[in-house]
Amino acid sequence: MYKNLFVLMLLIFPGVSQAGWTKGWGKITEIMSHDGKHIIYTTIEDKTCGGSGNFWWPTSDPDAKDMFALAMAAFMGEKEVMLVHRESVQDQECQFGHISKATHIRIR
Repeated sequence: MYKNLFVLMLLIFPGVSQAGWTKGWGKITEIMSHDGKHIIYTTIEDKTCGGSGNFWWPTSDPDAKDMFALAMAAFMGEKEVMLVHRESVQDQECQFGHISKATHIRIR
């Protein structure tokens, strides 16, 4: 019975077990938009895609403009951010060799 419930939960919430907030806060050091992607470089120490704290998201994402606005506000205001990204190296959807795909951004 529990096995069936577990399988059902994995089907309903497939991304929950693979994604998570960065383990710490960091500041954005660079922002760039290139080839349909928004890209930020940060001081976050999470080891993403063989690098450290670099993230991207597609400009076609429904939240892309909001995430980019938050990133710009954090950069200009020298505020810290956290991001949700895939924690498993195999699932990080790396771009440019060292940048992990982010799905959410938080500013403080």
